[in-house]
Amino acid sequence: MTWKHSGKVEAFDEIGLDQQMAQQYGLAYNPADLMSARIFISRQALAMLASLNHFDQQKVIKEIAFVCNNPNSCSSTKHSLMPFKRFYRTKDQFRSYHYLIDFKITKNDQVVIHDIYLDQTLVGPKSRHRLERNMLYNVKRIGGRFNGALDDDDLKRSIGAWSQDLEAESQISNQHAAVNGMQNDLNKATWLMGAHLDAAYPNDDFDTYTLFHNPTDRMFYDVVECVFDKRQGTKSQNAQHLAAIFYQNQ
Repeated sequence: MTWKHSGKVEAFDEIGLDQQMAQQYGLAYNPADLMSARIFISRQALAMLASLNHFDQQKVIKEIAFVCNNPNSCSSTKHSLMPFKRFYRTKDQFRSYHYLIDFKITKNDQVVIHDIYLDQTLVGPKSRHRLERNMLYNVKRIGGRFNGALDDDDLKRSIGAWSQDLEAESQISNQHAAVNGMQNDLNKATWLMGAHLDAAYPNDDFDTYTLFHNPTDRMFYDVVECVFDKRQGTKSQNAQHLAAIFYQNQ
């Protein structure tokens, strides 16, 4: 999460965000986060928060509570370089989540969450693949269907069949969706999962699908994450995110 202080203002149309209000808006949250801070939030920010999937809601509310308690903290979006944090997948592999919190301070020094945005600097493919984020993307078809790659030309057509101009989303908005496996950067996952969907649903006519991008963190850490998610107990962040998406779309 990144946050910015937009200055002091005279007045806000804000409301208090407590457990009762969170339940009224159908938000997913950790009660400890709402109990740890007095949160005041504008109606537009609350509407944005309500539009997110449950996993993102919990992450954003956690960061909002931190901002309210620590308004003078520096924002941070740098990938964690601590091997243990990246190895133990119940911890965030990033120091911040991929939403931008815009907050302001009233004349009586009350922190108010003014708005919430998707941090566009973190969206899309990255030259260092392990910096890519676990996000939902709307993927559009720009070529023909996949009917099997018999030679290099067929493979090239399959790669070019899906647009690399991706739209980040907070919810699944298509009839078809897919999640990529290990060792797939975002560019590869885009066309590969489109080809898998064509093969799995040959009679369906669709020109868009939702990709849940499971970022690669190099072979070793991808294998660790795979083994970690097969054990009993708390799963990795990516698995928890995917499970929340499945639960909401049953």
